[in-house]
Amino acid sequence: MPPHRMSGKAAFEIAKGTQKVVSLSEAQVIQALDPDELLRELEASFGALARGEVQCPPRTVIAVPGKGFSLAMAAWQPGMHICVKVVNVFDGNLAIGLPNHLAIVNLFDPSTGAVVCVMDATYITGIRTAAAAIVSHKLLSRVDSRVATIVGAGVQGREHLRLLSLVRDVDEIQICSLEFDHAERMADLHPKAHAVRDVRYAIQRSDLVCLATHSARPVIEPQWIKPGTHVSSVGYHPPAGELPVVLARNERLFVESLDAFMPTPVGCSELAGIEVKRGTTLGAVALRRAPGRVNDREITVYKAMGIAMEDMVAANLARLRGPIKALLARLERGWARAVDRVFTVNEPYATELARRFAVPTPPPEPRGTLSSLFHDDGGTPATSELWNIIVKGWRLIVFCAVAGLVAGVLISLFAESQYRAMVVVNVERDASRLFDVSADLVRGHLVQNGRIRHHFLNSSALHISWARYCTFPGLSV
Repeated sequence: MPPHRMSGKAAFEIAKGTQKVVSLSEAQVIQALDPDELLRELEASFGALARGEVQCPPRTVIAVPGKGFSLAMAAWQPGMHICVKVVNVFDGNLAIGLPNHLAIVNLFDPSTGAVVCVMDATYITGIRTAAAAIVSHKLLSRVDSRVATIVGAGVQGREHLRLLSLVRDVDEIQICSLEFDHAERMADLHPKAHAVRDVRYAIQRSDLVCLATHSARPVIEPQWIKPGTHVSSVGYHPPAGELPVVLARNERLFVESLDAFMPTPVGCSELAGIEVKRGTTLGAVALRRAPGRVNDREITVYKAMGIAMEDMVAANLARLRGPIKALLARLERGWARAVDRVFTVNEPYATELARRFAVPTPPPEPRGTLSSLFHDDGGTPATSELWNIIVKGWRLIVFCAVAGLVAGVLISLFAESQYRAMVVVNVERDASRLFDVSADLVRGHLVQNGRIRHHFLNSSALHISWARYCTFPGLSV
């Protein structure tokens, strides 16, 4: 039976009606994406790509002469929304205060094809490219690598700097750039980073090399690379590029997919003329279908082209986490306001307590701290007020527990069924306590150096391990 007949209506009588489409700004995407989670999911999806579970057709291009180009990229993996990204690369934007990479992602329901989310993908494009390169460092670099060099102080350089320490415990990160002051400013973002003027010197002493430029010609020389180094390259600037062709041709070569050997804009210009059989995919290494690094003196090279599978993973994570984190943020703000009302003592309130319970009025200064509740410069402790604080504290705990339960039920009801399993973050078998407060509360001190921890948000449908803290006014943090 044709599908439209099952509804009892003719095709011309059926319309979408009002369907909610989630919209995520760049700021919301940044808040939603967790770098550690992105690295884990990318590695898993590289494996799925190698198993043939991901549809990721070659990207298409529209070129605007003298201005830039626009790429359309689509991917889908079972269990995720269909992802279609459009990224525009217009280098002249930098002169007018805009990023030279601008992108947008649409996510579609794989059951109906209906659009479910539209999000800014400029941040996604930056972080997913760097994250894929960092996955290559995890899979291919030596575990004992201690010195890293990032060549390039742009968006990619920044993201490499942020992510590299998640997979390798390096002692030193060198930053090199044509604009030395840019390298210095970027080095300020990381305690182990410093700017280096001499690129050759930096490369010669490096165990990890991250090329993250928009250069039209090689930025390093092959002979600078010492044995045992892993080199990653994410730059894209046809008809040449930042990576020396000799390195790609002579050393162990790894790619996201074998489409990297196709002509641009699908493939990498530095790999033109190199036989496909020389390349090994990251997915094959992740699945242990192919060897990665075979010894400590081997030089390994990863060349990125950027594939839609990476956008799909990042965008689906942002779509999943974004609304949840927004809800949790609203709850946290509400709890903070409730805490302020319970624990912040104002002068009229204290005066009324003193009148009702015949307790000496505490001095007006200091105010808003728990310490002021337990002494009055040698007078009688404000016992009645302390008891009122404790009673209101328990009321707050009950309120938070109920709010957490309601939030969990709402999330479980409105989250798509295929994503409920992904909502589970660090599932805890015993999530019965919302607050973990020591007996030191009566002495004016809370556990965790003055912080009460929102321990677990619990419902029958899911458990969300909550690592956020609510800091109380007047307490040391």
